[in-house]
Amino acid sequence: GLQAMTRGLDLWLGSGARITVATYLAFRAEVLIAQGRAAEALTLLDEARAIAERHGERYHLAELLRLSGLAHWRARADGAQADHAQALLGQALALAQSQHSDGFVLRAATTLAEIQADAGRTEAAAGLLQWSLDALPEHADTADARTARALLDRCAGAGAQSAPPAARTGIGTE
Repeated sequence: GLQAMTRGLDLWLGSGARITVATYLAFRAEVLIAQGRAAEALTLLDEARAIAERHGERYHLAELLRLSGLAHWRARADGAQADHAQALLGQALALAQSQHSDGFVLRAATTLAEIQADAGRTEAAAGLLQWSLDALPEHADTADARTARALLDRCAGAGAQSAPPAARTGIGTE
């Protein structure tokens, strides 16, 4: 896992290569976030963003912002950090849109929607997910699309659970 990724990056850097280093750092950061090591991930992501900016590798910057937002969210200790995390996710979403990168739009939207859903804002989360899924080609059946659809289903279920009984059944709503 992570050790193999580190060895691979070290070999890549040892060859003198500098292109895609930010991407490899992002992969490592994503593993650290999954392991609950958000503070370590943030260090790697700061380094990755600096490298991406220095070398003009902006194609992956939306994903770096998304991962930074996610890491800040996981490491949050107060409302200001939560707000910062959501701002980073908003930046990731806007940048991915401006780059016409449907995949990164979907990933940023899904992460932001997950945070919204966890905060009880399931309608906003569902709207964001539906919007991002609608932008995908009809044949898109990627792991990210399946994750977004599963979260959308969860949000729809939560919305139905919180609706008054008449609204859930449709009885008495005419």
